[in-house]
Amino acid sequence: MSIRLTEQPFDPGALLSEFCRGRSEVGAVATFTGIARAEAGATTILELEAYPGFTEAEIGKIAEIARKRFGLADLSILQESGGSRRARRSSSSPQVRRAGARRSRPATS
Repeated sequence: MSIRLTEQPFDPGALLSEFCRGRSEVGAVATFTGIARAEAGATTILELEAYPGFTEAEIGKIAEIARKRFGLADLSILQESGGSRRARRSSSSPQVRRAGARRSRPATS
């Protein structure tokens, strides 16, 4: 089981390839990529907060419950965190790719 925090953008496809490389288990790989709401373009800033140590521990508790409940052989979670990021305007590209809890606030004037 792998749980990591990152402040850098990442490629979910590359992470999936890395996770699958060299495996011999039989079964399926399920993925989740979260997309933050942009409130029809009104959101200009997305603030992501994570507290190293605490965040991984809390995600780990949830991951262990899922692992037991669904009989998972392995899992990998990458949580994006860090400072404010500009919300992307394109509806075709994900704005934030991560697993875990999210806090978003519309920009204030």
